[in-house]
Amino acid sequence: MSSDEFGFFDLSEMSEDDLIIARAFDSLMKKVIKGAARDGYRKDKKRIERVSLFTEVQDCEISKLSLYDKYFIDDSLFQVQGYSFSVDVPELASALRRVDIESMEIVLMYYFLKKKDREIAEILNIPKTTLSYRKLRALKMLRAILSRESVQ
Repeated sequence: MSSDEFGFFDLSEMSEDDLIIARAFDSLMKKVIKGAARDGYRKDKKRIERVSLFTEVQDCEISKLSLYDKYFIDDSLFQVQGYSFSVDVPELASALRRVDIESMEIVLMYYFLKKKDREIAEILNIPKTTLSYRKLRALKMLRAILSRESVQ
């Protein structure tokens, strides 16, 4: 059985058995193609039902889906030992600005930079017991400032 330049077979040269097989294969391929097309149309229809255009979405729904960038405010930015970071709680940032610089640095290094007392004492070049006293004093000052702000 020979084919032409496009790969098509001459049906007149085929035997009866080959012709039956070719027709059965042709029928099967048509069913497969129709089924795939039908499946594609169904999927498109479901997608169209679920998806809505942004022009059709109401503003209240868009606001639920939107995110806003949070930019740092200068009052909440702190620098200690070459590290810059922000304090997200405005009351705490304000209270830290009110205490003396050494107390602020001790609190920031301990709680935000997660440094141990020994490391902070070495950085500040003071004994560890002095650091413990100053840290306790700084925490008491912060507590007093924060409690006054919460009353007001």
